[in-house]
Amino acid sequence: MSVLFVISAVFWLLLIAAAISDLRAFILPDFLVLPALVLSLAHFFVRGGSWTALLLGFIPCLGLAILAFVLRLVLSKETLGWGDIKLSAALGPMLGLVPLVLAFSLAALTALLTLAVLVGLKRKKWREPVAFGFYLTAAGFIVWLFEMTGGIRFLR
Repeated sequence: MSVLFVISAVFWLLLIAAAISDLRAFILPDFLVLPALVLSLAHFFVRGGSWTALLLGFIPCLGLAILAFVLRLVLSKETLGWGDIKLSAALGPMLGLVPLVLAFSLAALTALLTLAVLVGLKRKKWREPVAFGFYLTAAGFIVWLFEMTGGIRFLR
């Protein structure tokens, strides 16, 4: 069993536990997400990633932080939790820039479609919170699996 496999397995188990917490209580606990960030960095350096690729992997996290800040100013309320930003920081080194952008897109589309269906069924209202961390973790895992199995290849 390789070191990368063990790091990846523990990383995804931590994020799956965090995603379940987000789904149930709209909280991505630091005690799950921050160790995942450390494991993601360890995975990145063990596989021999470059500093440039590492910085590029954090661009979506920075973009999400700016978006959260702007939305808070414009709407005068919290729209994106800092847990989602920390989650994106953990996913950045593990996935890389292009796969993480793909995961963000997949997560947003899935969350929106799910919300539309639930609103249509009158089980949720448009203004109710959405556990975006759950969707981002699921999308990140799917993109990572496709990349690891050769289904899609991205430049790292």
